[in-house]
Amino acid sequence: MKLLIVLSILAVILIAGCTQSGYIISKQETSGFQITGASWGFDDGCKSGNASVAYVDTKCHEELQCEVYVNSIKSNYGTNDLQSCGGWMVVAEKELYQKPDFISIKSGDKYYYTDRSRNKFILVCCSNVNQSTQELDRDNEICESTTLDAQCREQIAEGFDRIKVLSWRLDHDGLLRLDVENDAGEPVVIDRIYINNKNSFNANSFLLSGNNTTIELIQGQMGSTGSVYGIAVTIEYVVISSNNYFNSTGAIYGTFS
Repeated sequence: MKLLIVLSILAVILIAGCTQSGYIISKQETSGFQITGASWGFDDGCKSGNASVAYVDTKCHEELQCEVYVNSIKSNYGTNDLQSCGGWMVVAEKELYQKPDFISIKSGDKYYYTDRSRNKFILVCCSNVNQSTQELDRDNEICESTTLDAQCREQIAEGFDRIKVLSWRLDHDGLLRLDVENDAGEPVVIDRIYINNKNSFNANSFLLSGNNTTIELIQGQMGSTGSVYGIAVTIEYVVISSNNYFNSTGAIYGTFS
């Protein structure tokens, strides 16, 4: 009997704590609200920068209005910062008054987007709207959360003279794909590529001035999702007109996705 009394007291304390925090988390089968997924608006191989729009898919048994939080930041997208529950809802953390040259979505007189180089923790809180205040009914608010992995983790290239690394992809097993551009002003042959000043790979790739090519290398660097890397790269090339050898040296940094 004492054990039952203690458990009952603990249950009352836990319920009171949830209510005081402003979030009442109900079971999905009784709340009628559920997050079923999250995704980025498009996949362009990260060639259009890190700005994008994301979406979260929700199910509701009734018409509710919702607030969306992205990494603890409340999104202002929607009417009075609220979006209708059900179907795809916009996940946006940044806003502009002028239309940007990257992907965004408009609401009212503002444009909204999200930085896709970082993981997102998405919290959606829904309830009926108090007609007098036009705000959510906090006493009956229901919240659900989900995560969305970064689509284009930040990449930085430093150095490189005349033969430049424009972009790259590094897989977990160390397979490295370099997108290399000839900025030497004349045709060249990329002879060899050195990784971290020790691993050497034959490239034997002819490249006209201004053109680019993709070169695959193994043993770039291995790692798990979220771990950072830094790789020293030396591109040895021959200028066709003089038959002279040159090196273009630099480094690439990023995070495994």
